[in-house]
Amino acid sequence: MLCLDFSNKTVIVTGGASGIGLATAKAFLSCGANVVICDRRKSVLEEAIRDIKKDVKSRERILAVHCDMSREKDVSVLVNKTLKKFSGLDIFVNNAGTWIHTPVLSLKEHTGSFAARMSRLGSGLYAAAKSGVEQFTRISAAELASKNIRVNCIIPGVIQTPMAKASQDKNKKELLRSIPMGRFGTPLEVANTVLFLASDLAQYITGASLEVTGGKYTAQL
Repeated sequence: MLCLDFSNKTVIVTGGASGIGLATAKAFLSCGANVVICDRRKSVLEEAIRDIKKDVKSRERILAVHCDMSREKDVSVLVNKTLKKFSGLDIFVNNAGTWIHTPVLSLKEHTGSFAARMSRLGSGLYAAAKSGVEQFTRISAAELASKNIRVNCIIPGVIQTPMAKASQDKNKKELLRSIPMGRFGTPLEVANTVLFLASDLAQYITGASLEVTGGKYTAQL
């Protein structure tokens, strides 16, 4: 694991109770940060916190908040609890998400631009949303640069997470054919990328979208 010094830094990790989010939260804790883990799945969040708190050294540096990031009130509570416990916020990892596999015409309403890098039939809205995240990253980076706030985007490839396990098991051969490195990625490999971008090593990087894909988008294999 990449381990940089994040002592006296406070990090919020959304969707932090499992998969990439949990790996990221643990990585920041290992590097000395105060970590706020939020998740809308209360039981999963409680289980994750019990697991993390087995490490006595991390207990005072962790805060769990049950939060649905689609609700403005929940987000306000999340930020207020963070500021109350740690008196500041340095890094925000916007990891919470889901997978939607729904044909466009089956929905009653839809708006937006379908401009994903590479998508599958039936996943148009998901692809459009992810393309929007990249554009939002660039615009946010430009608007916030004068405040010394950097905004970057990580694009994970096929990563071994609980949310994706069923699909990966079912389509393993097909998925691996499209990955030049010949294997799925791990949550820790994505977490290491998050740590790098959040560190001073990346202090001149903003508005970037960094792929962690094993080469998945480099060629049609």
